[in-house]
Amino acid sequence: MKTLKQILTGVVASLLLFAGTEAMAVPVGVELAVVIDSSGSITNTEFEAQMQGYVNAFSDVDIQDRIEGIAGGFAVKLFFSSSAIGSIEALLVTATDAMNFATAIDAIARLGTIGARTNIVAAMKLANTWLTGNDKEGGALVMDVSGDGDQNVNIGGYTNDQAGRDEAVRDQRDLATAAGIIVNGLAVDDGSFQDACLAGGYYTDNVVNNACVQSTGFESGDFDAAVKDKFIKDVTVPEHATLALFGLGLAGLSLRKRKLA
Repeated sequence: MKTLKQILTGVVASLLLFAGTEAMAVPVGVELAVVIDSSGSITNTEFEAQMQGYVNAFSDVDIQDRIEGIAGGFAVKLFFSSSAIGSIEALLVTATDAMNFATAIDAIARLGTIGARTNIVAAMKLANTWLTGNDKEGGALVMDVSGDGDQNVNIGGYTNDQAGRDEAVRDQRDLATAAGIIVNGLAVDDGSFQDACLAGGYYTDNVVNNACVQSTGFESGDFDAAVKDKFIKDVTVPEHATLALFGLGLAGLSLRKRKLA
């Protein structure tokens, strides 16, 4: 039988271990997972234009000023929705950090091959895992999803049709919401995706729980402005959006419980 001294020693050791674990977390102001479309519907030229838009965004003085104004810094990681893997990540505190990240983005080669399908679900799942399981702590959690089309990869446990694929995307959105993650989006028109951010549009109904920005195309004159607009929304997390998210999270959990019942 353990003595009181042994019990107290064990409790103190546990508290010290817990405190040590907490001390390892890096406090930040915003954590951002950027989900980028590299599916087969995007040509190499369009992919390069898309990546250049991100390079220009992190090189933008206005964006850099906003990053420098975030207490604790801005943690960011890129994910791709065709290969469904993570890419580069960084903690941005200064304008120089943002410029270095822009340079790193510029060096990224296309992941996967032309013909790869769009797997928003897998990329959102990876982004969620990173946001909720990395070594950062204390900041707003934001997922930024961009693309020019809907989910076209079948997901196990769902029907093998568009309705099933859409449901799988919505479930990832609801899981993110329940975890306190703000999901913003950038919908890029490929000729049939111009209404994705409108009421009843694909992104509005299935992907985002907060802001959605529409672009007319990767090589259009408005793409760089659209990328900048969505990053301003990503790094400027209003208090009312965070509060609204908790309500959406409760609603999402309720719906999932009813579905599982």
